[in-house]
Amino acid sequence: MIIKRSKVHFLCATSLLASSSLLSLSTWAAEPAGFIAFLEGRVKVNGVAARRGLVLAQGDRIQIGEGKATVILDHDRVVHLASNTSVVFEELKEREKVEIRLEQGAIRNLIKSKIQGPMRDFRVRTASAVMGVRGTQFAVELPAAGV
Repeated sequence: MIIKRSKVHFLCATSLLASSSLLSLSTWAAEPAGFIAFLEGRVKVNGVAARRGLVLAQGDRIQIGEGKATVILDHDRVVHLASNTSVVFEELKEREKVEIRLEQGAIRNLIKSKIQGPMRDFRVRTASAVMGVRGTQFAVELPAAGV
């Protein structure tokens, strides 16, 4: 009877370990390829003080007071955020689709190589416009009123 119980405990423990491993693998697979490469001054991500190297996820909001930040999305897409800027990373998928909602302020985007394929989009959205590119450098500025 003792042997059977230890087998049951072993099977339960193995099952629990396997399911937690799968959960952590799915979490890991969902991690995007964006991080803060540079920051200066007051920079917050989701209301918490940011730090260099912080990995960004889809849905993250970056707010910059007096300061600036640079986000690297992958080896050929870089976003520079100016003072008094607020953005939300609506979509953030490595080497695929990036959509940034600019709530206020100014950003400068550098897409070093041409983005190809239907899912290889880079877009900046404001309350009144959507800009999409396939390989260039461009800047977007939105007044504090959001017009």
